[in-house]
Amino acid sequence: MIKLYVGPNEYTLNSARDIDEGELAQHIAKAKAGGVCPCVRVTIEEQGIAINLQTAGCPPSGVGTRMANSKEKEVLDMWGERHLKDDGFAPGNLISFLKSVLKYLGR
Repeated sequence: MIKLYVGPNEYTLNSARDIDEGELAQHIAKAKAGGVCPCVRVTIEEQGIAINLQTAGCPPSGVGTRMANSKEKEVLDMWGERHLKDDGFAPGNLISFLKSVLKYLGR
């Protein structure tokens, strides 16, 4: 299961067809236009991966940390390579990340 949260909006992603690129870009642009770093969260729970990711615009989750396994490390690397931890991340980088994770999971 992959869940994507953009502000108050929640999406379940089963394939790349579930990614509405225009809608995601619009939500992120709207937050940035309001002077806010958008909060985007991604939760992945499948195939040996149990990970929660969030952008810098999200309040601290209070969830503890543990050592990532090899699959989770690959997902964390994909997140970092696309600068999704940075305040000014681009919507295209989020979309690229989501597509890459889905492909990695064989979807």
